[in-house]
Amino acid sequence: MTHRRRGNALVSTLLLVTLAGFAALVVDIGYGRTVHYQLEAAADAAVHAAAPFLDGTEAGVASARASAFAVAAANQANGSPVALAEADVVTGIWSGGSFTPSTSAEVVNAVKVTARANLSAFFGQVAFGVEEINPSASAIAVMPATDMPGSVDCFLPFAVPLCALQAHPAGTLASIDFQFSVAGVDNSAWGTLVANPSSIEIRGFLNNCEAQGAARVGDSVNVNNGEVSSGLQEIANVIEGSATRWDPATLGTQPDRMTQSAVSASGYGGTLEGPILVFDQGNVACDSISYVQGYPLVGFAWGVVYDVRAAGGAKTIKLRINNNVAMDYGTSGGGAVDAGVIYQPAAMVVQ
Repeated sequence: MTHRRRGNALVSTLLLVTLAGFAALVVDIGYGRTVHYQLEAAADAAVHAAAPFLDGTEAGVASARASAFAVAAANQANGSPVALAEADVVTGIWSGGSFTPSTSAEVVNAVKVTARANLSAFFGQVAFGVEEINPSASAIAVMPATDMPGSVDCFLPFAVPLCALQAHPAGTLASIDFQFSVAGVDNSAWGTLVANPSSIEIRGFLNNCEAQGAARVGDSVNVNNGEVSSGLQEIANVIEGSATRWDPATLGTQPDRMTQSAVSASGYGGTLEGPILVFDQGNVACDSISYVQGYPLVGFAWGVVYDVRAAGGAKTIKLRINNNVAMDYGTSGGGAVDAGVIYQPAAMVVQ
């Protein structure tokens, strides 16, 4: 009987030690899982911050990597900032639901970050000799391709052909002289959703950009380059009373005021700014476009009108267009802010 009791006691002791060991290991694993969640949050934040810099340039890739390191370090796991190794940040191409590593700045559209931690398995080491637990977490974010905005609720009554913008390198400022009724010079015109607008309508559109309703890609843009002298004078009036001013930082040095400008010398420097319509002229050369018909609307540009000549000499509107600004633009398929030329969707964490 004594031997049996001793045997039972030994088995019970072994069971208790084993159960205690498993319990201890569960504690280590549970803490490792907590750290994994911390690493997961850091990786998600890092890729989300890095992806917007992927703009097709080497500088963009460098900025994306720097942002990933900085944002990861702003997060903590196991009580310390998350420190990424160089190999933990990988740029690549996201397509068809899979990620392919690449360092070619022109084509990369995604970034992958792996956050890691090394934990000493205190309880597991005592019970089973497990010395470390190495949790890690990866995340991938993709920068969607840019897209033209679908529509705008508010726009200026001007239109430019697509060819006029394509004549300027991407990322540059397009300086357009909009001259009325001068063969071979016209590259912009009145542009409205209303056929043959009167001078009263033109003046109304200049003072209330929402008067025509929303313009949507695919709409027909009615263009004409009739002088509408009262409309030209109204532009000068709006410029002189405008709260917006010429910004050299984004528009460069303002050209000198035109001879016979309708804008007074004291009022020069004001601007009339807003979305303008971009239409597809088809197969017609840019200097042979007919400005007395309708064309399909293909997009929008942010225009800055800064000078106008309404009498004497060639009737002219001076227009500066920033034709490649990556800012939310439009109200459908774009953002809520009417500023910029293309709509850039936000970075998405896809994995």
